[in-house]
Amino acid sequence: MTIKVLIADDNSFIREGMKIILASFDEFEVAATVGDGEEAVSYCRNHDVDVALLDVRMPNMNGV
Repeated sequence: MTIKVLIADDNSFIREGMKIILASFDEFEVAATVGDGEEAVSYCRNHDVDVALLDVRMPNMNGV
């Protein structure tokens, strides 16, 4: 079973770094990376995600 992960962070270096780290494990599939909370909510409404990694401080909508 693969765990589908959404990564939401306004810092592109953090997003891509997390994506690279998670891609090194067979158990994880990075479904998407987004830059703010609004994009994360929109993505989750239209796609199945098992886990969302959210930055607490982001523009437009925070991760809380």
